[in-house]
Amino acid sequence: MITKQQALKLTYRQILFHTSQKGSLGVALRARVNGKVKTWKSKAYADNFEIPMKYGLYECFYITNSNAADWTLDNSDEK
Repeated sequence: MITKQQALKLTYRQILFHTSQKGSLGVALRARVNGKVKTWKSKAYADNFEIPMKYGLYECFYITNSNAADWTLDNSDEK
Protein backbone atom coordinates (compact mmCIF):
# COMPACT_ATOMS: atom_id res chain seq x y z
CA MET A 1 0.00 0.00 0.00
CA ILE A 2 1.23 3.46 -0.91
CA THR A 3 0.64 6.16 1.72
CA LYS A 4 0.61 9.91 1.14
CA GLN A 5 4.02 10.27 2.83
CA GLN A 6 5.51 7.58 0.56
CA ALA A 7 3.89 9.19 -2.48
CA LEU A 8 5.51 12.55 -1.72
CA LYS A 9 8.97 10.90 -1.66
CA LEU A 10 8.58 9.24 -5.07
CA THR A 11 10.89 10.40 -7.84
CA TYR A 12 10.51 10.49 -11.61
CA ARG A 13 10.87 7.03 -13.26
CA GLN A 14 10.71 5.14 -9.96
CA ILE A 15 9.15 1.68 -10.37
CA LEU A 16 6.03 0.58 -8.44
CA PHE A 17 4.61 -2.94 -8.36
CA HIS A 18 0.99 -4.15 -8.39
CA THR A 19 0.04 -6.44 -5.52
CA SER A 20 -2.24 -8.87 -7.38
CA GLN A 21 -1.85 -8.53 -11.16
CA LYS A 22 0.94 -10.41 -12.92
CA GLY A 23 2.73 -9.60 -16.17
CA SER A 24 3.37 -11.99 -19.06
CA LEU A 25 6.35 -13.63 -17.30
CA GLY A 26 4.40 -14.29 -14.11
CA VAL A 27 6.11 -11.48 -12.22
CA ALA A 28 4.20 -8.64 -10.54
CA LEU A 29 2.97 -5.96 -12.93
CA ARG A 30 5.19 -2.87 -12.76
CA ALA A 31 4.72 0.74 -13.78
CA ARG A 32 6.86 3.84 -13.47
CA VAL A 33 6.21 7.30 -12.07
CA ASN A 34 5.63 9.68 -14.95
CA GLY A 35 5.60 13.09 -13.23
CA LYS A 36 5.15 15.08 -10.04
CA VAL A 37 2.76 13.93 -7.32
CA LYS A 38 -0.29 16.19 -7.06
CA THR A 39 -1.71 17.11 -3.62
CA TRP A 40 -4.42 19.49 -2.41
CA LYS A 41 -4.25 22.15 0.30
CA SER A 42 -7.98 22.33 0.95
CA LYS A 43 -9.04 20.85 4.28
CA ALA A 44 -11.71 18.71 2.64
CA TYR A 45 -9.17 17.08 0.29
CA ALA A 46 -6.05 17.16 2.49
CA ASP A 47 -5.55 13.37 2.37
CA ASN A 48 -5.96 13.10 -1.42
CA PHE A 49 -3.06 12.62 -3.83
CA GLU A 50 -2.50 11.63 -7.48
CA ILE A 51 0.61 9.93 -8.83
CA PRO A 52 0.89 10.02 -12.63
CA MET A 53 2.00 6.59 -13.86
CA LYS A 54 3.00 4.99 -17.15
CA TYR A 55 2.80 1.34 -18.18
CA GLY A 56 4.29 0.23 -21.49
CA LEU A 57 4.49 2.63 -24.41
CA TYR A 58 1.03 4.17 -24.41
CA GLU A 59 -0.83 3.37 -21.18
CA CYS A 60 -0.98 6.26 -18.68
CA PHE A 61 -3.02 6.35 -15.48
CA TYR A 62 -3.08 7.77 -11.95
CA ILE A 63 -2.64 6.12 -8.59
CA THR A 64 -4.95 7.89 -6.16
CA ASN A 65 -5.77 7.42 -2.51
CA SER A 66 -8.68 5.17 -3.55
CA ASN A 67 -6.54 2.63 -5.48
CA ALA A 68 -3.23 3.02 -3.60
CA ALA A 69 -3.80 -0.24 -1.70
CA ASP A 70 -3.18 -2.14 -4.96
CA TRP A 71 0.39 -0.82 -5.36
CA THR A 72 3.62 -1.27 -3.41
CA LEU A 73 7.21 0.00 -3.53
CA ASP A 74 8.92 -3.40 -3.38
CA ASN A 75 8.45 -6.55 -5.40
CA SER A 76 7.85 -9.39 -2.95
CA ASP A 77 7.42 -11.93 -5.80
CA GLU A 78 10.92 -11.48 -7.21
CA LYS A 79 13.52 -13.95 -5.93
